[in-house]
Amino acid sequence: MIVSIPEEFLSIANEFKECFTEPQVRHFCRYVWGLIIGEGGRNIQDIAAAYLEATDQSSLNNFICDSTWSRDKVRDKRIELVNRAIGRHVRRDKPLLFVLDDIVITKSGRCMQGAGYFYSNTERRTVWAHNFVSSFLVADHLRMTVEALEKKAAAASGYRGVKVVNYPCYATRPLEVYIPDVSPAQVVFSKARISSEQKRVSLEEIEPKATATSSLTWSKTKILTLYAKRSLIENGYRDEKQNLGLGQYQVRKTNSILRHAELVFCAHPLLVLMNLRRKRGQRFRTLGQMCQWAKQLQMREAIAWAYKKWSKGESLNDVLDILSL
Repeated sequence: MIVSIPEEFLSIANEFKECFTEPQVRHFCRYVWGLIIGEGGRNIQDIAAAYLEATDQSSLNNFICDSTWSRDKVRDKRIELVNRAIGRHVRRDKPLLFVLDDIVITKSGRCMQGAGYFYSNTERRTVWAHNFVSSFLVADHLRMTVEALEKKAAAASGYRGVKVVNYPCYATRPLEVYIPDVSPAQVVFSKARISSEQKRVSLEEIEPKATATSSLTWSKTKILTLYAKRSLIENGYRDEKQNLGLGQYQVRKTNSILRHAELVFCAHPLLVLMNLRRKRGQRFRTLGQMCQWAKQLQMREAIAWAYKKWSKGESLNDVLDILSL
């Protein structure tokens, strides 16, 4: 049960005030914090019911489906906050990498706008789903989804010192590669399986693959090592689905679906920014750990609320019943 939202979150979330009216700011904070805490579920109904002063879900439903706030303004403010974090916490000699990929979110509702049949690599078959494309930022120890895109396109605009250097390519048969609209380019053929975490290349007997880049000065090992970081976006999608409810929306209109996704993509950097305010040796490494920490903050709020009620003479059993403890 969410009795109040911790100040650690509100102090950062209030940066978005300029994107909303005063009532909308409250709904923004409630929705995003509800995504992080995930009491019971992460759709409109479950988030509304998770709060102690739960009211009819219509106001939160209106915020997601009908209210007049702009996703573009929220995204721009999110990018500004991420840029600020990069400037403060990432050394300037560290590269900023943007990994672009899509995710298939399986759905059952046939009336959802934008849904269709897409091939799912996890299920190894075509499924009825939404297909999101986004970019994932890797900046030293900072890793988060930063853009939601309608098409696979360069998503680095607006970030410090970024130059897009990787382009799509595909091999038609051995030693023949087509690279659309790019010239010149460097192509590396390899049988290597690459570990993005160990940052080294270990050769194995697998089918050769072609990797292309517009950078003509990079070494082959550097090209393959950077390409290996593509797997980080898959881990990012998995974490956002498991910990922030990326696929748990239950709305039909495209604008509402994209608003839910945008707020999930806000929740992730807000958690990262909260984490960066901790002492260096006490910072968490994964999104799951940050969400567990947020739940501990929420428990602290609940204990403080319960003590306040008890100190005013209310029965402890009644207070615990209200909190469902």
